Amino acid sequence: ALSFLGQTWGVGPTRFPDELAAGYTKLVAARGGAITWDVPTDNGNIPDDFLRQLASIGNALRGGYQLRLCMMKSALQQHSLKDVQHMANMNGTTRQSIVDVCNRQGFTIQLKADGSDEYDKNLLFRTNKYPSKVFIHRDTGISASSGNLSYLKVAVHPNHFKEGLVSPSEGIESFLNRRTMVNLHSSSNYTDFPVYAGTHEPCGKCYKVTGLIALERLLAGLLTT
Repeated sequence: ALSFLGQTWGVGPTRFPDELAAGYTKLVAARGGAITWDVPTDNGNIPDDFLRQLASIGNALRGGYQLRLCMMKSALQQHSLKDVQHMANMNGTTRQSIVDVCNRQGFTIQLKADGSDEYDKNLLFRTNKYPSKVFIHRDTGISASSGNLSYLKVAVHPNHFKEGLVSPSEGIESFLNRRTMVNLHSSSNYTDFPVYAGTHEPCGKCYKVTGLIALERLLAGLLTT
């Protein structure tokens, strides 16, 4: 069997008590079956609540699973930034085009001391003319084969999301969460954004932007009072 320990594939928090997840896995194994559990990762790391649950499952099976779990955690955490960023769909040309558009509107990309992007999954932009950080997802809407964009997922603080900028005819839409059908998206990258009941990560509201011209229009609109 193949299933997920989180709310859905790759999304936390855990949906079962540790005892239930461990007991069900043990029952399947006792009857000759096998089960593979999907868990989310954040920058290559498995969140602690999922590590705890996997350890409970390992203890229930009385196998050497804890040792294998620790080895897996260590291997994931030792991924180099270059390796992790290689998994992102966005190619260098697309990234630079986005950076150029943002720069024209006064938004500056945030980098680490070594010159790499602040986050693996999102480009982060800031300006002193708009109170919210602006995140642009590196994978969503980006072709896995070419790295080119068909649309962009742009996240801002929920308090600073401007409904008046939503204009599908101009390539700017409200981006609904496919699971909840509400425009609220969680990510550990969204630092300083609020955490709501039922989520374990900060949440932002997102725009779906179809192309660079629409992105420039959105950014210009965010700067208006």
